[in-house]
Amino acid sequence: MDIPVQWAMRYLEDLLPPSSIEYLNVYILHPDSPFQSIRRSLGASLAGLYPILALAADKITQFALNSPDVVLIVFLLAVLLLAIQILNWTRRMVVSLTRLAFNLMFYAVLAGIAAFMYQRGLEASIRDAFIVGGKVWGYAQAIKDVFLKEYERYAEEERKNSMRSGGGRAPAGGKASSGWR
Repeated sequence: MDIPVQWAMRYLEDLLPPSSIEYLNVYILHPDSPFQSIRRSLGASLAGLYPILALAADKITQFALNSPDVVLIVFLLAVLLLAIQILNWTRRMVVSLTRLAFNLMFYAVLAGIAAFMYQRGLEASIRDAFIVGGKVWGYAQAIKDVFLKEYERYAEEERKNSMRSGGGRAPAGGKASSGWR
């Protein structure tokens, strides 16, 4: 066994139960285990690629030494890409947590309505729902009336301003013309 593997196993002996340590020794670290045979065959097949990879790494290193501006641009693009990825992960996390919060709120409201109906009974709950609905409808009508009154006041003010500045009658619809035609 390699020294780093021995260190890792000594550390894992304190964390894992004995059955897991035995499993690691038998199925992962034993020289005849499938994991070790795959590791040996993969290492042998990649040994033929080493000269090609070393040549490519040498060419990339020479290119980087001959043109530091390109390396700087590539580095800045890599940093930009990393920042965009982190921001995208953050956005996705915020969206998913917001969706979770709204789903929880929706189901909490449904559970509250069900508990209310269970406690008060169906007839009283329906009566209360109509009372609350009537109050909400009344408030909505009051808000609509205030909005329409303010809109009419503003339209009248605009008509007076256009009459005063235009010197003549206001155009149809109460809108002032742009004056370019």
